[in-house]
Amino acid sequence: MEFTLADLSRHLQNIVRFGTIAEVKHGHVPQVRLQIGDIKTGFLPMATARAGKTKTWNPPTLGKQCVLLSPSGEFAGGVVLPGIASNHNPAPDTNPDNTRREYPDGATADYNHAEASLHHHLASKGQV
Repeated sequence: MEFTLADLSRHLQNIVRFGTIAEVKHGHVPQVRLQIGDIKTGFLPMATARAGKTKTWNPPTLGKQCVLLSPSGEFAGGVVLPGIASNHNPAPDTNPDNTRREYPDGATADYNHAEASLHHHLASKGQV
């Protein structure tokens, strides 16, 4: 295979790209399309924290800023790494001792490892 200098430059630029989620396909193998400037990718797999015997599900959301890793420089062979905090989607906490999860309905879950304290707040319609 013969590459021109322009091809090589494009492949190198595409190895790591930043974009935002433009479309989502939920399923057992969730896929997303990223908007990267004027480019909208095809549907790509999205990495998750756990995908072996222990699994996690944290559905991708529109507008989330992500990293696209494309080892060959071709988007079609890439994988999306979720979750870069931004001004549009800031981190939910700034305390280095706290792990926090916020949900769209207003519910929160906090664990502070310095105090060994766990707090949950349910939304108004929440049930335990």
